[in-house]
Amino acid sequence: MIRITVSEDTLRNALVAGLDASQQSNIVGAGGATPAITVSSHISGSAVTQFANDLCSSAQAIPMAVPSDGILAVESQEWGTQSLPQLRCIEGIPGAGDTVRLGGNVSGAGVLVVKNAELIASGLFRWEGLIIVTGSNVGFTILGPETKDIYGSLMVNETGTPGSETAILDIRGSMRLFFSRIALGRITALIPTSTMNNAYGFLPSHVTQDYWRAMTP
Repeated sequence: MIRITVSEDTLRNALVAGLDASQQSNIVGAGGATPAITVSSHISGSAVTQFANDLCSSAQAIPMAVPSDGILAVESQEWGTQSLPQLRCIEGIPGAGDTVRLGGNVSGAGVLVVKNAELIASGLFRWEGLIIVTGSNVGFTILGPETKDIYGSLMVNETGTPGSETAILDIRGSMRLFFSRIALGRITALIPTSTMNNAYGFLPSHVTQDYWRAMTP
């Protein structure tokens, strides 16, 4: 099951409109409400943008750019493993409708950041860690019957004003998304301390205290 939060009603309505009945029934929230696409202020769009920019400014980042024809095709690549995760940053042109197409058999572990481009997975795809798609005219699209598995977390952050024809989340094939603390834990070494410090102020927090001393009535 997938739970989705957005920053405003306009984006929520656009997401719901882009899902068919069967897709909506697979997005289930608290109390069984469907589709569980809700407005949340826990992490703002600007915070995701800053986090992505800070990651891509890191010395560990492996930069890539969408070529001038607007399409970056990636075929049968392995970008990182559990023991050696990678930080990959792919840059498109804002507002240009660029796309990053993953085909064949693409796998990886670490952090994948796609900026100002739509990310399309059409072949076998497996990622362990964090995927961030952020910027203007962005989206995440699944095509084809091949298995697509994400272990960790996926963030899609549209910063522009998408039109009615824009599908921010378009699932037209098989996809499984599993939240994984283990997979996310493996990427911590890829995140600079300064980047994490900048993110702390935006993260939701919940603090509990267990009293250590035995109590007697």
